[in-house]
Amino acid sequence: MPTQGYNGRYLGTGNGGYAGGFFQSELAAGINNGFATANTDMGTSPYSDGISADGLVGHPEKWKDFGWRSTHLMTLFSKALIQAFYGNAANHSYFAGCSTGGQQSLMEAQRFPTDYDGILAGAPAFNRTHIHTVTISQYKATHARLPASYIPPTKLDVVNIDPPGTWFYMNDKSPKGEMEPATNGDFQTALANGMIHTHGKMYTDWGGGIGLNFVGDQMLKPVDASSFKGIRFKASGSGSMHVGLATVVTMPEFGVCTKCYDHYAVDINGLTSEPKVYEYTWEKLHQSGWGSPKAKLDPKTIIGLNLTSKGATPWDFSIGDLEWIK
Repeated sequence: MPTQGYNGRYLGTGNGGYAGGFFQSELAAGINNGFATANTDMGTSPYSDGISADGLVGHPEKWKDFGWRSTHLMTLFSKALIQAFYGNAANHSYFAGCSTGGQQSLMEAQRFPTDYDGILAGAPAFNRTHIHTVTISQYKATHARLPASYIPPTKLDVVNIDPPGTWFYMNDKSPKGEMEPATNGDFQTALANGMIHTHGKMYTDWGGGIGLNFVGDQMLKPVDASSFKGIRFKASGSGSMHVGLATVVTMPEFGVCTKCYDHYAVDINGLTSEPKVYEYTWEKLHQSGWGSPKAKLDPKTIIGLNLTSKGATPWDFSIGDLEWIK
C-alpha cells in the first residue's frame, strides 16, 4: 500500500511453480510504480516449497486454493483493504502474472471476469494434465530411445549448479542482432564438449549473452551463498567477456536500488581457445556505472550470474564447470 505516489490503481500479481510463498519482487515492483499491490501464496503454504507439490496430495481444498480460489479471495480482500485505507475504491484494477501467474490470470478471466479491468497472462500454465505428464515424455526421449539421446550427468552439471538454477539468453534487442542460443529452449543444443557455447553480433546498445538465475527464471529469490568464498567457472573463446553477479541490491524488482542495473562485475579480456579456470571471491566483485546505492556485496542475497559481451561488440565464448568456491 503506497503511502506516497499512489496512482489510484490496484495490481494483483501472480506467483510461480506451486507457490507456497510470496513473490516479494512482484510486490516491490508494483508498489514502486504507484500501485496498491497484492500477491498470494495460493493457499499451498506450508505444503509446497514452490517446486514440489507432493505435500498437496490428499488435500483437495488446497488444490482448489491453488487452482482458482486463493486469487479471487486475494482480490476481494485487497479491494476492501484499499477502500478502508484510502477512503476510496481503486480507479482501475489489473492482474499480471506469468507461468503459474498466467494460470491465475486465465482463471480470473474465466471465473470472475468482473474482478479486473485488464489482465496480462504471460506463458500461462494451463491444461495442467498435459503440462505435468510431458515430463514422462521427456524422460523417455532422454533415456528409453537411442543411446545417443541420453544426457549424461557431466552435461547436466553445466546447465545446473548447486543450488539448481535456470539458464536464459539475453540481449539488447537490436533489430539486426544475431545470437545463439536464440531462445531459452536452445540451451540443450548449445552444449558442446561439456560447456555451453554462445556467440552473437550486430547488437548496438550493451550487447548480449547468457545468464543464470540460481532459483529459476520465474522465482527471483535470493540464494544464501555466505558459506562460500566466491564463484568459479571455466571459460574459453575469443575476445572479451563481461561477468556480472546480480543481488537484491542490483535488481530494481526488489526496490532497493533506484534506476539501476549495475551488477557486481569484472571483465575478462583475452579469452583463449583452450578452456581456463576463472575464480572470483566476493571481495573481487564490485559495482560500477550509474545508479544507487552502491554497497559491498552481500553473499546472502545473490540472485543470478550474467555472462555477456563487453559492450556492443561481437562475442564468442563457452562456459562450463560453474560452481561455488568452498
